[in-house]
Amino acid sequence: MTRTIYHIGIVLLFSFFACKNIADIGNLEIDTNNAEYAIPLFNTTLSFEDIITDFSEETFITIEEDGLIRFNYKGNILESTSQQIFDQIATATTIPLFVTDTVVTTEYGIPDGVDIDFADMKSGTIAFTFTASYNEEIDVQIIIDEIEKDGEPYIRNFTYDGSSSNPFISLLPIAGWRWNSEDNQLTVRYKATLPDGTRILLDNFIIALNNLEFSYAEGYLGNEFYPVGRDTINIDFFDNWIRGNIYFEDPKITLTAFNSFGFPLDGKFNQVKIITVDSTVLPVESPFIEDGVFMNYPSLAEVGQVKETVFSFNKDNSNIREVLGSNPIALDYDLDGETNPELNTNIRGFMTDSSFLRVQVEVELPIHGAASGFGVLDTFEVDFSEFVGVKSAEFKVISENKMPLDVGRQLYFLNENDEVIDSLLTPDQLLITAAPVDQLGNVNGIGEKTLFIPIPENRLDPILAAKRIALAVDFSTYNEGQESVRITAEQSVNVRVGVRFQRE
Repeated sequence: MTRTIYHIGIVLLFSFFACKNIADIGNLEIDTNNAEYAIPLFNTTLSFEDIITDFSEETFITIEEDGLIRFNYKGNILESTSQQIFDQIATATTIPLFVTDTVVTTEYGIPDGVDIDFADMKSGTIAFTFTASYNEEIDVQIIIDEIEKDGEPYIRNFTYDGSSSNPFISLLPIAGWRWNSEDNQLTVRYKATLPDGTRILLDNFIIALNNLEFSYAEGYLGNEFYPVGRDTINIDFFDNWIRGNIYFEDPKITLTAFNSFGFPLDGKFNQVKIITVDSTVLPVESPFIEDGVFMNYPSLAEVGQVKETVFSFNKDNSNIREVLGSNPIALDYDLDGETNPELNTNIRGFMTDSSFLRVQVEVELPIHGAASGFGVLDTFEVDFSEFVGVKSAEFKVISENKMPLDVGRQLYFLNENDEVIDSLLTPDQLLITAAPVDQLGNVNGIGEKTLFIPIPENRLDPILAAKRIALAVDFSTYNEGQESVRITAEQSVNVRVGVRFQRE
């Protein structure tokens, strides 16, 4: 936010020399005669709402009903999807099952701590392989009880050519089938029959589920941490900072999450850190960083819905007021999602192949607080050629301020090598007086000031040769930064500037 509060001072001071729209300033009380000239330079009223229309697209501004302004810095949208969980289950189920008898029941290829009631498969195959020590045809029927469609188990009938010396291999698609299991078990039954009706055992019988992709799963889907992402949010409020402090009354770091996973889920911060202008790293401290932020989630009756969660680190649940009062330039955070954090296996949840958790973090800085000697610096190109021949000059500045901000400090004239030629003001001179405020920080009056700035002849030529102006502006809120104030969109300052100069 390189054009925030201090933009007021930049506009006012720079307009002394850059403004080309001569207006009737009125009541400047500057005498004129044959050798002197009085010229009104500037007469304008500038509201804070005028100032905040000049921000970059990266700065988000909200104005509340009472006029209070908030500057918002939003991070990237981070996302974790069901594919991460489904991939873990699918990888585990590729483990082959050795069928050593005509009926085999075993716990099959599900990660520890996961208990699937049922899962619908959208792609994948069942792979069979075996050998037989008979040189005649063998009729084979394979039944898998836990894989079903329309209430019927998976049944595969085929005839094996016993004259072949190669093992039998079959890959059968199972898209559209449901894995309906109790206790993560898989039961394989088979019957192998010779032409005379004799039942036999097959040799080296192996079965595996390959390349599974699920469209839906229901059950207890385990307690795991899945990465959501890491992001850095730049805070450019302090880009031009050179000194002083700003204290925000009620800053926030707000997490907004959209969740379509149908089970308990916590957002767990691995870190939340503030980086300051002097490269100091300050951790944000809060019980919610240790314990996590609960995410609202859809119930089994709300499959396909997305639930929103809005959570804020604020002055009541964290040290955010202290760390964001340390001139921050960035927020760095790293977030995971923890599934079923309470380890309650009685809560049966779901996920689909399109389930997701999307998270965006935002830093909110309300313009309600205190500033003490908050200094910023900026530089401008200038051309004073139209003032050639002036022997002396005196500026007169009249201000009527409805903003609770004192504006002061210094303006430096620089040559082509950026060396300081001269300065306009006396040290720490106050240009604009803050409007007074009540006990709640609301403006209840007008700050008025009249200022004369003489430029004698022996200083004019170097100043008129300046190529740039370096503007160092200090801001303090009312009562020299000892009180918090509220800055609202309609607050304004009226400034009238005139100059009296002598050519001879």
